[in-house]
Amino acid sequence: MKKQISKNDRAKNIAGLRNLPKNAIPFDQPCELGYHCPICKYKDPKDNYDERLEWSEYEGFLWCRVCNKDYPSCLCMPDKDKAIDIYLDSLSDQKHSSYTQGVNETVEKVKEMIGEDEQNPNRFSYRKAYRNDLRSELRQQLETLKEE
Repeated sequence: MKKQISKNDRAKNIAGLRNLPKNAIPFDQPCELGYHCPICKYKDPKDNYDERLEWSEYEGFLWCRVCNKDYPSCLCMPDKDKAIDIYLDSLSDQKHSSYTQGVNETVEKVKEMIGEDEQNPNRFSYRKAYRNDLRSELRQQLETLKEE
C-alpha cells in the first residue's frame, strides 16, 4: 500500500513547485539548518537535529513525515529573528520572480509586434509607435532589474 503524501493545492498555486534541476540533491537537509517541526515538536533536547523534516515539493515549504503536512519554512525555525529573515527572503524571491516573468512576457509581446511590422515595413503603424514606447519602458525596467 502506497503511503499518502500531503497535497496542498493552494501552496502549489501560490508558491509554486520547487524548481530543482533533474537528479539534484540538496546539499543541506532542513535539520542541518536548524529547522524543527512546529507542531509535533522534537522530544530529544540532547540532539538538535529534527530529521523528520524534508524539503517539500512546494517552493519555500518543508514537509514533516510525522504530521504528513507541508509547512512554510519560516514557521519551522525556532529562532524568531531567523524566521523573520526567511519569511522576508521568500517574499523577495517571489516578487523578483513575478517581476522577471512580467518582463519576459512583455519582451515576447514586443517580439510578436516586431515580426508583424517587418512583414510590411512601408506601412505606418500605430504598433510601431507603441513598440517604440514599449522599448523605452522595457529599457527602464531592465535597468531597474540590473540595479536590483
